[in-house]
Amino acid sequence: MKKHITAFYFETLLLILVFVAVILALSTVFGAARARSADAERLTKAVGMAENAAEAVAASSDAEELCELLSRTGDAELDEAGVTVRDGEYRAQITWEPGSGIAYSVITVFWNDREIYGLETAVCLSRYGGG
Repeated sequence: MKKHITAFYFETLLLILVFVAVILALSTVFGAARARSADAERLTKAVGMAENAAEAVAASSDAEELCELLSRTGDAELDEAGVTVRDGEYRAQITWEPGSGIAYSVITVFWNDREIYGLETAVCLSRYGGG
């Protein structure tokens, strides 16, 4: 009889250890999924900011007009490096480099001063009478 009771305790202990191992593995997986989800959310926001900035670049004839367009949707300022747009923890830096009939632009989006997305685009200035 004592042999059956000892086997029961051993099997119960083994079952508890298996459950603990499964719970630890699942909590690790769910923790990693939550971190990935937060990264995906930040990247989605950054891509949206870059797309909006690229559309503003396409609609602009110079850096001043670009800054004016971007200031309608966020806090935009023009400096020697280009246009900077701030939206909470996000910051987009947009350069404006006019060439012969084409203005090139590099859009870089930062989250908490960490670069998370970049985009290069250009606009034909001849449609505005330039170049």
